[in-house]
Amino acid sequence: MNNTSCFPSADEPPDVAELRNVTYAIIMPVILAFGFLLNTFSLLVAGQSALNSVALSYLFAMILSNTFLMIFAVPWLVHRSSEPSECYSHSNAFYHAYFEPVILNWMATFSSYILLCMSIERFVSVTHPAFFRRIHLLPRARAALLVFLCLSLAIHVPHVPEK
Repeated sequence: MNNTSCFPSADEPPDVAELRNVTYAIIMPVILAFGFLLNTFSLLVAGQSALNSVALSYLFAMILSNTFLMIFAVPWLVHRSSEPSECYSHSNAFYHAYFEPVILNWMATFSSYILLCMSIERFVSVTHPAFFRRIHLLPRARAALLVFLCLSLAIHVPHVPEK
C-alpha cells in the first residue's frame, strides 16, 4: 500500500517558482532567525526582571506567544519551500493539514488578544483612573491571559465533518 500523498505537478511559470523559492528559502528564514534571536533576548531580559507587574506579565506572554509562533512556523516553511510536486507521507500531510494551521492561528490570535488586553488596560487607566486602580491586579491579568489563551485555541480547533 502506498503510504504517501502526491499532488500533480503545478504548471507554474519559472519566475513564480523562483520568487517562491527566494521567498520561502531565503527571506522567510532570515526573518524567523532575527525574530527568534530578538525574542530570545527579550525573554531573557523580561525573565531577569525583579518586577512582578501586570504590564510585565502581558509582555512576557506576548514574547512567548511570538516565539512559539516562530518555532511552529519552521515546519510550515520547510513544507512550503519544497517542490509542489513532492510526495508527502500521510502523517506529514495530516500534520500540515490539521495541526500546523491550528497552532499557528492559535498563537497569532493569542498575540492579538494580548494586545487587546493591553489596549483596554491603557484606555481604562486614562479614562477612569480610580476604577483602574481597583482592577489593575496581577491575578486578574493572569486570569485574563489564561482565558484568552483557551478562547483562542477553542476558536481554531478544526471542526471534523461527520460522515
